Amino acid sequence: MDSIVTARIPVEVKNQVSEILESLGSNTTQLINAAFEYVLVTGRLPDAHESASLESSAKGSSRQLSEKDKEKLSALFGKISVPAPASFWNDLGDSTYKEAISEWRSSDYEALD
Repeated sequence: MDSIVTARIPVEVKNQVSEILESLGSNTTQLINAAFEYVLVTGRLPDAHESASLESSAKGSSRQLSEKDKEKLSALFGKISVPAPASFWNDLGDSTYKEAISEWRSSDYEALD
């Protein structure tokens, strides 16, 4: 069962946000659900100013993943990864992976003639 949440929002802010949400193909309910999920995951309120400053300072740098995120990614990659057969590695010979891929692409392209 879902709960109904009410909040007091300045009319102009609500109107502006509603337009943005509509352009994103979203709605107020999805926004509120995302905010609640954010608080559950992070244990704090979203801060747009902090996010904007982090975003601008993060350009050119990499994000540090938490251990939980690393575990989730590892599990995901484990589900979607398919090991290459031994014959694939044997076909490489003395070539690097990049060289072999380039050669295979070239031969595929030449076969189009």
